[in-house]
Amino acid sequence: MKAFAEGVGPLLDQELRENDEANPGTSYVNGLWRDMYLSNRRPLVFTDNVGFIVADWKEDNMALAAARATRTLIEFFKDLKEETLAPEVFAVKGVKIPLDMSQFKYLFQTTRVPGTKSDSIKFSPLAKNILVLVRGHMYSFPGVDDDWKIFPTSVYLQAFNSILQDCPKEMGEGVGALTALPRKRWAADRDYLSRMGGNAKLLEQVDSALTLVCLDEDFIHEEGRIVESMENVIVGTEPANRWFDRSLALIVSKNGHLGVNMEHSHIDGLAVKRLFHYMRERKGIFPIYKTQDQLKPLPIKRLEFTLDEMLHEEVVKVRLFFKSEKKSVTFSHLQMHTFGRDRLIHHGLSPDGFLHVAFQAANHRMEGGHEGGVVSGKGVACTARFLHGRTESVNTGTLGLCGGLQ
Repeated sequence: MKAFAEGVGPLLDQELRENDEANPGTSYVNGLWRDMYLSNRRPLVFTDNVGFIVADWKEDNMALAAARATRTLIEFFKDLKEETLAPEVFAVKGVKIPLDMSQFKYLFQTTRVPGTKSDSIKFSPLAKNILVLVRGHMYSFPGVDDDWKIFPTSVYLQAFNSILQDCPKEMGEGVGALTALPRKRWAADRDYLSRMGGNAKLLEQVDSALTLVCLDEDFIHEEGRIVESMENVIVGTEPANRWFDRSLALIVSKNGHLGVNMEHSHIDGLAVKRLFHYMRERKGIFPIYKTQDQLKPLPIKRLEFTLDEMLHEEVVKVRLFFKSEKKSVTFSHLQMHTFGRDRLIHHGLSPDGFLHVAFQAANHRMEGGHEGGVVSGKGVACTARFLHGRTESVNTGTLGLCGGLQ
């Protein structure tokens, strides 16, 4: 630490200050984080994308879970679009501090487009269609009407039931699997794909969808299968039923549970956390009509890409590549039922701080200690109280911790 403070530290500090002064309209971390993500050439599924299980979300079947989730998500979208969504605040000793919400709009109508050296973000503010993936087949239907009005939940339910009935039993062409490739290779494949038949228009519909819903028949969420469930929402069992470039995808299990996959380059956890809270608060408040016979069905389109032999072989190769890469990733979890956040707060301790001290203490015991007693660790710090603030990294290996571990 002393070497850093007397060496490169002041130079880096000065560079950050100059960067901040040169960009008065935004946070200095915003562009740095965005560019770091977008320049990553590795597959998104194993490096950037994150997944969550929506707690307490359970319906009787897949179609009903998808319908309620879609309706509730669009309610959030409408409140955000019409600026009626309550401000995001952080309370400190009774004082409410407003937080930046500029990322929230990118939960919708947004995709990441692959490039040779760096990717780009495409935002389509006029997009209204819902994109659906099931068994590697792709469908689209309107999420709102021409006046941006939301349909009854029963209409969405009818649409999802119709898709499940229409969808062939065998796996589809699985173009979405290509989004699991390294970015440079996917950029070349996408360019080739777009120049074939009507694929360019289909890619536009995929890129500009209001949101994506993945109906995963291999995904069954149960209390004793937490690891398998997290594995499915983070990477999935079949890349043909994903489009990892989309900013947000609802992942619906066969038994009516809900997960979410998020592309991280332009969205942090704050926005998704707020969406989850909103959806859980409103779950079940929109009625399902007992009879759907008199409802006017939504126009549903099946999106079928034109693939030549080379692209068919590429999809097969990437599915094999995906399975191979997935074997190198270990999923695990620790669930503590008798000791956790509430007890720590009761004793005046920070849960996040306690966790990082526990990491350092465990490493110190296992490794016998390093110079200074600690190793470099990554903690998160939210800078959303500033314009365009993002989740920043802080080093958890402090001088105070060094003394505490001796």
